[in-house]
Amino acid sequence: MTRVDDDDAQEVAAASQPSDAASQASLPLGAVLKGGLGRGHGARIGRYMVLRLLGEGGMGTVFAAYDEELDRKVAIKLLRTDARGAPLDRGWLMVEAKAMARISHPNVVQIYDVGEAEGQVFVAMELIQGVTVRDWLRAAPRSWREILAVFVEAGRGLAAVHDADLVHRDFKPHNVLVGADGRARIVDFGLAAHPSSVGPSSGSARLHDSHVSKTTLGTPAYMSPEQHGGGETDARSDQFAFSVALFEALFGERPFAGATGKEIFDAITRGEIRPFPRESRVPQRIRRALLRGLAVDPAARWPAMSPLLDALAEDRGAIWRRRALVLGVLALALALAGSLARQRDLEAESEAAACGGGEARIAAIWGDPQRQAVRARFAATDLVYAEDTARRVVGVLDRYGESWAAVDRELCLERRRGRLAVALHERGETCLDDHRQALAALVQVLVDADADVVERAIRGALSLPRVERCGDQDRLAREIPTPEDPAIAAEIAAHRRRIAELRAAITTGRPRGCADEAAALVDAVEPLAQPRLSAEAHFAAALCADVLGEYEAAEEAVLKAIFAAEAGAPGSLAIEIGIRLVYVIGYRRGRHEEAATWGRLVRSWVRRGGDRDDELGRLEGMLGVLDLLRGRPEEAVNQLQGALTRIERVFGHEHTETVAILNNLGAAYNALARFDDLEATITEALRIHGVLLGPAHPERATLLSNLGNVRLRRGDLTGAILAHHEAFALREQTLGPDHPDLAVYLNNLSAARARQHDYPEAISLLERALTIRERALGPDHPSVANLLANLAGDHIELGEPERAIPLLERALTLRRAAQADHPFVATILTLLARARLARGELAAAAAAIDEAAALREASQGNVDERGDTRYVQAEILWARSPGPAGAAARLRARALAQASIDDYTEAGPLYRDEIERASAWLAAHPAP
Repeated sequence: MTRVDDDDAQEVAAASQPSDAASQASLPLGAVLKGGLGRGHGARIGRYMVLRLLGEGGMGTVFAAYDEELDRKVAIKLLRTDARGAPLDRGWLMVEAKAMARISHPNVVQIYDVGEAEGQVFVAMELIQGVTVRDWLRAAPRSWREILAVFVEAGRGLAAVHDADLVHRDFKPHNVLVGADGRARIVDFGLAAHPSSVGPSSGSARLHDSHVSKTTLGTPAYMSPEQHGGGETDARSDQFAFSVALFEALFGERPFAGATGKEIFDAITRGEIRPFPRESRVPQRIRRALLRGLAVDPAARWPAMSPLLDALAEDRGAIWRRRALVLGVLALALALAGSLARQRDLEAESEAAACGGGEARIAAIWGDPQRQAVRARFAATDLVYAEDTARRVVGVLDRYGESWAAVDRELCLERRRGRLAVALHERGETCLDDHRQALAALVQVLVDADADVVERAIRGALSLPRVERCGDQDRLAREIPTPEDPAIAAEIAAHRRRIAELRAAITTGRPRGCADEAAALVDAVEPLAQPRLSAEAHFAAALCADVLGEYEAAEEAVLKAIFAAEAGAPGSLAIEIGIRLVYVIGYRRGRHEEAATWGRLVRSWVRRGGDRDDELGRLEGMLGVLDLLRGRPEEAVNQLQGALTRIERVFGHEHTETVAILNNLGAAYNALARFDDLEATITEALRIHGVLLGPAHPERATLLSNLGNVRLRRGDLTGAILAHHEAFALREQTLGPDHPDLAVYLNNLSAARARQHDYPEAISLLERALTIRERALGPDHPSVANLLANLAGDHIELGEPERAIPLLERALTLRRAAQADHPFVATILTLLARARLARGELAAAAAAIDEAAALREASQGNVDERGDTRYVQAEILWARSPGPAGAAARLRARALAQASIDDYTEAGPLYRDEIERASAWLAAHPAP
């Protein structure tokens, strides 16, 4: 009888309070959602999963959310049903929002969807990672050219709104966002009007043939005279507001003076514009363009936004200067030709001198003294593989240092040549500092290594963050800059050093004390209100909890990390944490569907970042494992093969990332009974592992265990037991006698013992595995169900069905709670039917086997599992069909038994016992 495969057979790389519906029934949806998020609830707006509150404004509440259907992150704005004391018409809002959704322009936030949820209109739109123009202006000194460029982009977006027969009516610096990519986008257009104040022919705030409507809404300091007076407004009203905002940005004050709203109103309606500051370098052409845009009479303004923008962008002096330059170049070309070559040589020498210090900075933390210290310390452990490991580690770190220096040099050259913005260069240097600190922290652990560190040293070295990321300008644009305040920046750097040291200790097998250190770090960084730093600290806490086997704490920490990272910007850090979240929730905690939803969200982040192979490869690798856990081995193979291709592009074929994916791909082949592919995959993984870590390295345990499974499938019981014994011994020596991962190896060894019919030994091994797993994961984890089922199967083989039934009933409850249609449910039901049959409970046996058969038809289960179900079906059907009336049913029972023999034959030589049993049954039950 086939055993239930263990979920963990292949290794892979806060409690909510129930909502009070009665107390919330009368609250607006936005308030309910905010309250739920504050208590850790999951919340939804239509098909969108709400992630966090982004902000509130006069027209509504904005949430970050995830669109599960289209696999992307969005901003959801719940529009208020009242504004300025008057009720808003939902039908009008729907018409208005749908009109906005038809606008597609790079400088207008994209509207994706419009709908209603619990009586409130919502708008789903593009989520921009950026700041308002107001905050952008305050963040750093801006030249008039930088300001003009951003406003011209915003003006192009405003023109697109007008082209769609809409009027913004509330253009101001707060309603323009500057994204991480530097592009300006206008938001909140078209929603500030009120239907009761528009002209009688319009019925909405849209511009129709007359291109006019009436409204009194807006922000007074930016409103046109006609808006202040409640008159008709059109695109020229937006032009006035645009000119006010640009004037303010360029000259540091608004064009109309006044300490109160009435004073500002009086200045606007009289057209009393402040004089331009004398010290300003803003050209006269821009001043003239703004004065026309600020005219009191709409007819005296520019006829539309486009002519105004053309006037702002045009620079006639530059045109004449370019013409003169062309003539000058023609005259001087011959004279300069001889000196250009020498100048290039001098520039190259200067660049080399200015940009060549990276090697020295790396040598200060990884040079000959450190190399010698690592070799000596490793040798002192007396491990048989210590010398070989030291040689390999030194090679990995040497290559890492060379890569770091090369990226440092390239960043410097790109900045000197004017091809890299100052801000991006600073972020690149910060990134390199972080990576250098990670290297320094690892070296410090290595020069003080013990046996545990030596075992994990190569993997720790290979897991250092890729320095190539620091030279990727697209990545850098998505990252949050370090605060300009030197004191805060220094404090952040100090905390990051502590985080790097903690992660190095965890990665290299020194987790002792990591929980206290992680907690202290979290407490220290929270007051700084730096989302990225907070995310890094919580992530380190999650890694610590995971390596200690404290998976509930790991989940809590990684959730805090993901929300902090996402609040900062979903860049590389958020993606890394997101992949770990899928692992913790899906693999460690057994909530597979929830993990799949998170996986889709993280994929949207990866796509927004450009589908980079390293990020997408790691995510696909994790999603492949998740598919395997969900009983979808075909999908798992597709995901894992794609992951392997991507990872090989980045790291090459011989890398620990490749070994992990091959290992999990072998598990998928095993589930599909593709044993030739399984053996080839595991053999190649073992070969690469030997190249990277050496043949005596204890991490070979996982692959040895998988090799044992391959041998078991091939019918080589002796070879299987030897491989599983060696794997278990390596892991027990490394992890200790009670680590939750040991349950995997005990389960595999038990399977081999059961195949030798040594059921007492198999049961003893399983009972130890069950004790370990229940202690680590809790009694209700889905993986506990697998061990219960295997234990019950061995009791059935010993003729003890009465001991098997309660184990199977508990296993069935656990598995159904996790995933009701999982193939393992069918296997448990088949065992339960067999136990009921052995006790003569035919009706209960028939109900269980019928349900198992239905699940088998709908799943991608193994042929051997299908054979088990068919054989038990045959036994039960025959037993329930006595006499002449049951002749047809007994014929069908024989057909099922024969089909089971065919299944077992296809499954391979491991199933000789099952074939003999079914054949004997057929001989003993001749056709009626």
